Amino acid sequence: MIADLEKKGINICTIVTDSAGTYVAFRQKLRISNRKITFLPCFTYQLNLYIGKIFKESTDLKVSMNHAIKLTTYFRNTNNKFFIARLCDQQKITYEKYYILAVSGETCWNSYYEVCTSILRIRKALQIFAINYKPSFDQA
Repeated sequence: MIADLEKKGINICTIVTDSAGTYVAFRQKLRISNRKITFLPCFTYQLNLYIGKIFKESTDLKVSMNHAIKLTTYFRNTNNKFFIARLCDQQKITYEKYYILAVSGETCWNSYYEVCTSILRIRKALQIFAINYKPSFDQA
């Protein structure tokens, strides 16, 4: 691939790869044969791993993140079509557009960040939704 790009006159200065063990060995071999190219592990992947560790160490952050993941998972589950539709209606009223909630993934880069920002993006609509669809606790 590197040779093909160079034949087309494309200069490569840096290649970023996944941080997995197989890619570490791959980067080391390529560094030897391509000294003018910088090979880097993916910083965002490593950052997401560190953020995950921080959430695991802090009880408050872990609880908050678990609630955020449950919330986004609930609104991405097709079994909850009624409430998903109501939240979409509320987003249209509040923002005049729709936003999708991100769900966490084990290997998705930035997944913790995306979950949090997707909730914050529609915070106002979620608050109004919660007021409108608050479960009744009548003891009839």
